Amino acid sequence: MTMELEDRIAAGASTLDSAIDSYTEREHDRPARRRLATVAASAVLLAGGVAAIAAIAPRSGEPRSAGPVATAAPITGPTVPAATSAPVAGPTEPEDPQQARLRTYAMALLLDSGLRREEMVAFLSENVPESEVRTCMEDAGFAYSPGPSPKEEVDADVRFTMAPHEYAAAYGLGIAGWDLGLLPRSPEPGEPAPGAGDAAVQVLAGCRGIFDPERRATSDAVNAAVGMFRVSLDNDQRTVTALAEWRSCMEAAGFEYGSPQAMRGSFYARITTGEALEPIFADEVAVAVANVPCEAAYSAVVRTVIDDRFHEFTAMFDAALASGLAPDAQG
Repeated sequence: MTMELEDRIAAGASTLDSAIDSYTEREHDRPARRRLATVAASAVLLAGGVAAIAAIAPRSGEPRSAGPVATAAPITGPTVPAATSAPVAGPTEPEDPQQARLRTYAMALLLDSGLRREEMVAFLSENVPESEVRTCMEDAGFAYSPGPSPKEEVDADVRFTMAPHEYAAAYGLGIAGWDLGLLPRSPEPGEPAPGAGDAAVQVLAGCRGIFDPERRATSDAVNAAVGMFRVSLDNDQRTVTALAEWRSCMEAAGFEYGSPQAMRGSFYARITTGEALEPIFADEVAVAVANVPCEAAYSAVVRTVIDDRFHEFTAMFDAALASGLAPDAQG
């Protein structure tokens, strides 16, 4: 490991929360901060005993709030990167399973929009299967109602079933429309029987693998890699140019924002003031419709940069995992 990479890992070693919050804050998260569902902490063990990479995946049925661990989770509220049904363009050579999983998590945590349907299904599939969670809960003496499968989750999410321009016209950016109750809710996540109490919640966390030390170490290494790689991503000249072009595209439509994140944040900020939701939603729809072609072009460039520099992300992940300098390792 180079000294530069070691220094970058060490510098980011205490920033697990900020690495997660940066993703949460970037995308859309006034409602996302309302709560972190207990179900969001699920994860699986990969083949060969390698712990699954944990990451945040919001659920279409409920908003999500930031938390201390990035975990694969059911989709929550208007917090997933905007979807696209475009064919996957990626590496031409088949990747080994671990590399493919790392790529899925890199896209899910680093893209502000444009996460593909099949990527979200793969992302959610890293969770412990609901059938296994139910068996685990029943073995511990608790009844458990399984949640939907990854495919069912995504099939119920209108961000992955509607064309982007149709979604924008109907729901804007998915912010005020959520509070107005316009966005369809997805199937409920799996949960213990009503009245099962705190003991069942604790057992459920264990059944979903929250307390697995190997899984947690891998999760922390991913978070460290995301934080470090974002610096490289944001400073890549292609990303810088694409962001400038996004601004120009939006300005041509009559809107001025510094970034897609700032655009979304402006609507969350308006909601927190107590302003009536209807005018916020009307403005949001106008902005969202203009943003569709602008952000599609920007996201395509960001995706290309992630793909082209993916070897750097994997090196950062490997170094963080091996060094023990991933955020949680610092206590």
